Order: sequence, then C-alpha cells, then structure tokens
Amino acid sequence: MPSGESVWVTRLLRSRRDWHRYCYLVETASTREINKLLSTIIKKAAYVLISATLYLSKRNFGTVGISSFVENLTGLGRALIILASVLMASSAAASERYQSLESIGQIVRQTVSAMPVVTTLRNPSIEVLRLNDRLRVVECPEPLTAVEPATGLRGGRVSIRVSCKGPRPWSVYVMASLKSEVQVVITNRAMTRGEVLSREDIIEKTVIRAPAIQPLVRQAEEALGNALKRSIGEGVELSAAMLKKPTIIRSGEHTLIMAEAGGLQVRVTGKALQHGVVGEIIRVLNLSSKKTVRGKVEADGTITVSRW
Repeated sequence: MPSGESVWVTRLLRSRRDWHRYCYLVETASTREINKLLSTIIKKAAYVLISATLYLSKRNFGTVGISSFVENLTGLGRALIILASVLMASSAAASERYQSLESIGQIVRQTVSAMPVVTTLRNPSIEVLRLNDRLRVVECPEPLTAVEPATGLRGGRVSIRVSCKGPRPWSVYVMASLKSEVQVVITNRAMTRGEVLSREDIIEKTVIRAPAIQPLVRQAEEALGNALKRSIGEGVELSAAMLKKPTIIRSGEHTLIMAEAGGLQVRVTGKALQHGVVGEIIRVLNLSSKKTVRGKVEADGTITVSRW
C-alpha cells in the first residue's frame, strides 16, 4: 500500500501535468472551451486542497469526529478549507449557462428586417456589429424580446434593445448596420455652378450603400432641366439639395406678357423686374400701360397673368 505522502505527491504531480496540458489547450481554444477548461481546473484545485487538508489533519490528529476536526484545524488547514469552498463556489458560477451571442444577434437581425423602412429597400443586408466576447448574461428561459428605437435608422445604423423577461431579467443594446441596393444618378463629367443638366451630363447607376440622410435623386428625369447650386466633379451622386430650378428670365430682360380674358388671348411686351425660375411668381412691367403686374414664369420665358 502506498503511504499517504506518496499518494499526495502522485495526485499533485498529476494535477501539475493536467495544468500544463490545459495551458497548451487554452492557446487554441474558443471562449466556450476555455470556460469549460477553467471550470474543470477549479474543481480539481478544490479537490486537491480538500484532500491535502484531510491528509494533514489525519497525520496530526488521527481519526476524529467532524466537530473535533474543525476545532483542531490549524490556521493553514482552516485557510485551505475556506479557499476550497471559494473555489467550489467559483466552479458552480463558471458552470452557469449564459445566453449565446448568436441568439442575441439573430433576434436583432429579425427586428431590423421587420422595420417598415427596411421592408421598402431592395435586397437589404443587415450586419450585427461585433458583440463583445466578454458579454455575459444568464440564459433566458423565455423567448428574447427586441425593441427598435423611436428614432429609427440614422445613417444606416440602428441600436436595438434586447431584453429577457425571465426570473433574472436583463437588457443589452446591440448596434446593427444596414446596406441595400440603391439606384442613384451621378454626373458624367465635372460641372460648374448654374449649369443646367441634360441627358448627356448624367447616368443612372445601382450601388450598395447605407440609406442616405439627404434624399437622393433616383431617376434621371428628376434631375433633367435643373441647375446646379454649386460646382461638382465627375461621378458625384446627385441629391435634391444640390439642384435648383434654372433661372428662365433675369431682371431687366424683355419678355412677353400673356393674359386671357373672355376667351380672348392678349399678348403685350413687358420687362422683368426680378429673376425668375419656372413656376415662380415675379413682378413684370407692362411697357404699354407702364403698370407693374405679377405673373407666373413659364418654361418658354413668357409671363402669364390673371389680370392686367
């Protein structure tokens, strides 16, 4: 029969060999595997400490009852018992089941895809931004719930609140990004401020991008005939904020004033008193009567008035 000392040494050496093996495995293990290894190491450490305490107590005091055993423990023995208890409690905590990051990411994707603004997009792509591997929340016994923010999407990103309503409730906020296929209108050449867009100046193109904060021009027809508010380069995506209606008539230019009365159409020569774009109401001087009237600018530059 091996002596108590030899049994203790054998156990200690075996534990040391296991420790080196665990250190080697940790280098290539995943987070879940590392948690399992740590739990096993903690259990083994607690077992070794308890065994060592019992061995030392038997060697010094012989076989005694539980109460006598506790009373006769040395300071080292009591410290070992306390440490073993802490390790066993840590082992129980380490073995606790946590909510998987995959399940949290899945409900975030489902919530974002169901948002009304997302359902109107073409081939949307939702990406859950990387969750922190250190995130630890207890596994929820009930289905997770997710709530979208009242602000909706902001620059292609949204923060979703994921919650557990179980006995141990918790909530986390998860960020997701969104991209989709978008048809845009881009310039075919560099253009200067005030230039009026023609068919040769722009092309339609499908791109993958996040929803824009400013409304983009989606169809070429929306841009044709409009003037640029500022100079832009080639390949620039046009937005509504970049365009304005072109100036059809300028202050001081002569134009034709047209009015209809009683089924008759009257045309007289006038002089514009201010710049005007299509559809704008401007002041114009009737050169025949020398009266100033207000009229609407038409695409051909004429001014229509309802009365003289």
